[in-house]
Amino acid sequence: MRWRILPILLIFSILISPAQAKQRGSHRTQLRDDRTSYYAVIAETGEVLAAQNEDLPLNPASNAKLVTAFCSLETLGPDFRFKTRFFSEGAIQNGEIGNLSILTEGDPSLGNEHLLQIVETLKAQGLKKVRGSIIVDASFFDNNDYPGRKEDNERPYNARTSAASLNHNSAEIFVQGTKQGPIIYLSPNISYFKIQNRLKTGGRRGRVSITSSSSGENEILSVRGRIPRITGSMSFYKSVRNPPEFFAHTFKALLEEAGIIVEGQAKVSPVQGNRLLLTWQSYPLKEIVAMMDKQSNNFIAEQLTKYLGAKKFGPPGTSEKGTDAFKDCLAQIGIDTREIFLENGSGLSYKNRISAKDLVTVIVATLKNPKIRNDFIDSLSLAGVDGTMKRRRTFKELYGILRGKTGSLNAISTLAGVLPLNDGKSLAFAILLNDFRGGHFQAHQIQDGLVLKWLQTAWMKK
Repeated sequence: MRWRILPILLIFSILISPAQAKQRGSHRTQLRDDRTSYYAVIAETGEVLAAQNEDLPLNPASNAKLVTAFCSLETLGPDFRFKTRFFSEGAIQNGEIGNLSILTEGDPSLGNEHLLQIVETLKAQGLKKVRGSIIVDASFFDNNDYPGRKEDNERPYNARTSAASLNHNSAEIFVQGTKQGPIIYLSPNISYFKIQNRLKTGGRRGRVSITSSSSGENEILSVRGRIPRITGSMSFYKSVRNPPEFFAHTFKALLEEAGIIVEGQAKVSPVQGNRLLLTWQSYPLKEIVAMMDKQSNNFIAEQLTKYLGAKKFGPPGTSEKGTDAFKDCLAQIGIDTREIFLENGSGLSYKNRISAKDLVTVIVATLKNPKIRNDFIDSLSLAGVDGTMKRRRTFKELYGILRGKTGSLNAISTLAGVLPLNDGKSLAFAILLNDFRGGHFQAHQIQDGLVLKWLQTAWMKK
């Protein structure tokens, strides 16, 4: 990629320091100096522009994804693709096979649209009937959980992991009001879900809540609330409780919708048969990393973490193996990992700890690696343009220039990234605010003000 040429900056009175922020903020705003860390350097020379508590390990929130992105690209390569393999016990004969088995390895990008392409490929090979079952083998990962995931939270950002992952392990549920009453449906309509329709009609606006519970291998969806008597279709997303079963039932339903008869059941068990029918390959890793970083997607980060664990230490992939792989990766670029604690790869944990200096070391390492430099930079949000920084109310001088990774948890706000200098060099930085008592906008103003000030400082040195 090409950096945009930065115009000469003026001296902006709007720039504020953390100390000024405390003076100007309300009495409820608290920016603790001992829980604030930042570090800014010229990447190519190592010249330090600013530093405060730079070696202090703090919670990075979603800035942990910078480690996940770097180690994934460094270990696997930007053009790596996940593989999902489809097996039978023998060749297709007279349009029929016995069991159809699927060996999964954690592709975080697989969706219904890809399964439809797979179904069409199998039809083109002559498949008309599966006499046995649809079998999904999800043994490449340990289970569907990871440290730091919130219990009793069914929102998609908190989705479970699985080697057999589909649609980010979330389901889209459609609700519609009709003259006959409210209806609820999924597309495709899969037997994995059992729906309890407790919706009422009336009013002008819909208020819908969806809760779920497990029932053996199935999931019961209880849909409550009120919607207008006649309304267009509304959709709601929730994470699924048993991703491998969800995968198996969805694939079976798509086969049947395409006219392929499936006489058996959808189930989760080891692969049966060694006749390879087809291999599906994911998007390139560089595109998957961009999906993760730009939207701060926790699910993708945790899938990558477990996959790296399996790659480094053998399956099944676990979060612990993945974070151990991170440590080995970070040690290779000179980081002392004794002060680092990462229990997951998404940052969705209050136990994670890493310093601003270590995050900057990761960024600088990517900038110095021509094999991953451009793909890593492109994965970051561009202020005012895309990702989590598209609608961030930052200073206009940073629009289209600042590439960053945001992070937030309760009382935690972080920002790390890179800016171009038009002499061909780059400014790399990380800012970690922990135990911050102000609002997100206030934290963003402090962070963005510091970044703009450092950029100005770099230009004054020319």
